[in-house]
Amino acid sequence: MPIPVLDHLPRANRIWESVYDGARAEGYSERRSAMAAWGAVKKQGYSKGPDGIWRASKAKKPTKRVKKRTNKKPTKKRTPAQERAALRAWQRGAGSI
Repeated sequence: MPIPVLDHLPRANRIWESVYDGARAEGYSERRSAMAAWGAVKKQGYSKGPDGIWRASKAKKPTKRVKKRTNKKPTKKRTPAQERAALRAWQRGAGSI
């Protein structure tokens, strides 16, 4: 389905068509597929100007990677001497390391 609004932006037009066709193939309605397609175009850095014409946005901010939080405490690495001592203690049956 060609979109005349995006004719001057071939990459944005390909993004729109690809997402739209994929959503339709998954069984979404035309309206929902179009919404997903426009969302993908916006996410790729295109926006509608005040004059109503779509254009590529100036500079897209790089996404910041967020470090996954865990409840685990960081473990300290043992020195080789500590490893040997722990192994000897374990071999004597002193319990857990």
